[in-house]
Amino acid sequence: MPDSSPQPSFEDLLAAAEAAPASASHAQGIALAEHAAAAAAQPGQQAAALRLKANLCMRAGRNEDAASAYEHACALFEQAGETAALSETLTDLTLIYVLLGLHDEALKAVGNSREIATRLGDTRLLYWAHNRTGVVHSSLGEAEPAHQVMLDALALAESLGDHEKFCILNNLADNIHIFTDRYGAEPARIAEGIAYARRALEFVTPERQPYQVALAQGNLGYLLALAGDFSQAMTVLDGSLASAARHGHANLVLMNQHFIARVKLLQGDITGGIAALRAVLRTAGRQSEKPVIARVHTQLSAAYEALGDPASALSHYKLAHATEREYNTAVAQSRARMMSDVLALEKSKLEAERSRLEAEFLRLQSAALLLEKHELQAKADQDSLTGLYNRRYADAALVSIFARAAAEDMPLCIALCDIDRFKQINDQFGHAAGDAVLRQVAAILISHARQSDLIARIGGEEFLIAFVNSEITAAAAACERLRAAVAAHPWAALCPGLEVTLSIGLRQAGPAEPPAAALAAADRLLYLAKQSGRNNVQTDQEELLF
Repeated sequence: MPDSSPQPSFEDLLAAAEAAPASASHAQGIALAEHAAAAAAQPGQQAAALRLKANLCMRAGRNEDAASAYEHACALFEQAGETAALSETLTDLTLIYVLLGLHDEALKAVGNSREIATRLGDTRLLYWAHNRTGVVHSSLGEAEPAHQVMLDALALAESLGDHEKFCILNNLADNIHIFTDRYGAEPARIAEGIAYARRALEFVTPERQPYQVALAQGNLGYLLALAGDFSQAMTVLDGSLASAARHGHANLVLMNQHFIARVKLLQGDITGGIAALRAVLRTAGRQSEKPVIARVHTQLSAAYEALGDPASALSHYKLAHATEREYNTAVAQSRARMMSDVLALEKSKLEAERSRLEAEFLRLQSAALLLEKHELQAKADQDSLTGLYNRRYADAALVSIFARAAAEDMPLCIALCDIDRFKQINDQFGHAAGDAVLRQVAAILISHARQSDLIARIGGEEFLIAFVNSEITAAAAACERLRAAVAAHPWAALCPGLEVTLSIGLRQAGPAEPPAAALAAADRLLYLAKQSGRNNVQTDQEELLF
């Protein structure tokens, strides 16, 4: 019999989503927020649910998902004419853009928020615009301008609530420790930062705001260490780490682990610091936090040099630079994904213009790939047609990736993907259509891959994907999603009658297996996929066959 029980209302779902992190998990809260968005009757309600989803995604370390939800919420608030809520959400989006390394986008978002706040004459909105402007400056290493604009926000916060006071005081403390790490600071400035962090903690409680408490305690603990109070620093940081782990705040777990490692180094405990930094690498690898990974490799290089181990120091120095290059590429790919989300949003709002929007999507996607090409063309490691890495770069990168996987005991999977019957596509539809197919397949690979994955075009219609820190089960599921996405794409919009499919061979590299051997094994599995009828994924584990 059909279920006749009453369905929960939008208000009930939203309240349950807000309460979920305290009683269950962020994942459950995110799911409830998505249900609330689906149940919303008005654009403003849907936007409020999406903003809550974005907040929960950010705390769970899912920053790209958070950015997508914030952008969708902004569009809906604008559609509903709720300008104050739009200004607030733009400041939230600014923070996520900073975490993703998209500083140009962050400056644009906070500028729009400040313009709305000024037009409305709203002190609270203006406070948030100043607050987030300071965060952007701080992230860019512009500590003194950040400090000044944050002081302006602090003055505005005096007439506002506890939440606003907490946020700006914590940001001031955070900016001081960032400045000290980079440039050094006078003891008086460090003491000022400690005072800001202690004041921030006066406006939150562990019972009601565990995230904020753990965040401020992390900043306080590290500032205490910079002041030389190592015992108190470790006590505070251990408490912050335990709270973050207990409440599922993945980003704060990583932050506190890194603080603790740096405190050990400040104390002169080089061996303990190295062990702690290695733990940070494992956590950062699971979260694909490349900026943290790069910094930790740099710190490990310095630590090993201090221990008189130049070989290990050089190894981590090279890994730091390789990770920085991967991160720069990931930022460009994030921009492409953000553009995709915006286009998909417009498509949902203007369904009547679906054909036009699909054409615009392809145009902008091509423009994004061309932009990345122009930025990286001097390095000669990019495929000029698709914008992906080329074979030369992939061969060199795999050596580094395999070495890192072995050094950090991370699983690594290699996939070779080949467009089925590509010669027939060129013969039937022309080489221009074939080129468009290659570009679109590359775009699909990018849009479905993680930031940590390496994607390259290594032959005419053959692509390589290296799934870093991924077990074979997860990599096989990702390959199946990629295969299905290619098969389901509306290729007929490009050329009537056009169909495109993908065959994939997937191999999990052994602990000491060289790249060439793993590639050869993946190539044999790709051949098996072709022999098995094409449009399928083949691994060397029968239980994972699709």
